[in-house]
Amino acid sequence: MQDEQLPIAKVKKLLAYMSDLGLSPRQLLADAEVDAGYLLEGNQCQMPVREYSQLYKTCMQALEEQGQTVPWTAGIATRFFNVLCNCINTAGTLQEVLERAQDLSSLLDAQHDRIWFCCENNQVAIYYRSGWHQQGDFIRPRHYDSDEKFIIRVITSCLVVWHRFCSWLIGRAIEINEVSLACACDANYHDSVMTKFSCRHVVYDEAVSVIRFSRKYLDARVVHDKDAIHEYMNNAPYHLMVDNLQKTDTITAIKSLVGSRYKEGLPTFEEIAVLMNMSLSSLRRELSKEKITYQDIKDECRKNKAEELLKKSPLSIRDISKELGFLEPASFTRSFKNWTDLSPQQYRMHYRRQFN
Repeated sequence: MQDEQLPIAKVKKLLAYMSDLGLSPRQLLADAEVDAGYLLEGNQCQMPVREYSQLYKTCMQALEEQGQTVPWTAGIATRFFNVLCNCINTAGTLQEVLERAQDLSSLLDAQHDRIWFCCENNQVAIYYRSGWHQQGDFIRPRHYDSDEKFIIRVITSCLVVWHRFCSWLIGRAIEINEVSLACACDANYHDSVMTKFSCRHVVYDEAVSVIRFSRKYLDARVVHDKDAIHEYMNNAPYHLMVDNLQKTDTITAIKSLVGSRYKEGLPTFEEIAVLMNMSLSSLRRELSKEKITYQDIKDECRKNKAEELLKKSPLSIRDISKELGFLEPASFTRSFKNWTDLSPQQYRMHYRRQFN
């Protein structure tokens, strides 16, 4: 199983923007424990999404220490998003999530992004206003040749984040009925906007940006527990990038539920169905559509966690095998070798040698 990858060009664009904001790209790579050799690679090369996620988080933390932030992705990997996740981790339904997000957002000053929602007949409208956009004072990334092109992408990305986050919380994609954007239309980007929301009804030049969907979703249960939401909070850039790479919300929800329960033993397929408020036949049908099995998902979750622990933690191989719920270190070693063609010890040595 291969890790998701993204083009180095995207990494370079992020680091170039950080440089424009006064941060050192090489220092950011070092702080994120990402190989600086990526800066020398051609744009056709790839970076694992998990490494990009760690780099992105490091960039956001460095900016916050300087009293700055980036205008896109609705504050992902910032203190506000972390506080939000901690506020909603006991919410039972999507309506409770939106009520708490609205209350938290109302405490912020006008320079921060604001979110609120209301019911309009049989629809729910989530309104989003960018504090950054209201100020009109920003540094445009150098790869955009006009403010207008940049602004529509910023506003779209913020709404996309909320759509995907809400969909992730309830374990299924929310079908958008209408998108309204508080910016001018970019003819070259219009098709991309429709694709991002899977919605053909998009209007521009509105007073405030809005997504509208059926009111029935408000009663949908949140399928993730505190541990799963905490894991999402810590790895939000990764989850959003994986979603960009066409992973379904059902699969993402299962990964999250599996990923928070290693020590207690992985949940059975029947337990997953109950946690997601789905029948066994519906869950099988969803996975069949994606040509993936529950065993595939469990293997990918444990593989990703194992790689993370081997890279970042001082735990012994025996302790890592316990963390992942293996009864014996030998079982963990066999599984890891099947996943990566390397033993855990070889993988750890290879990573440390590469990073050093």
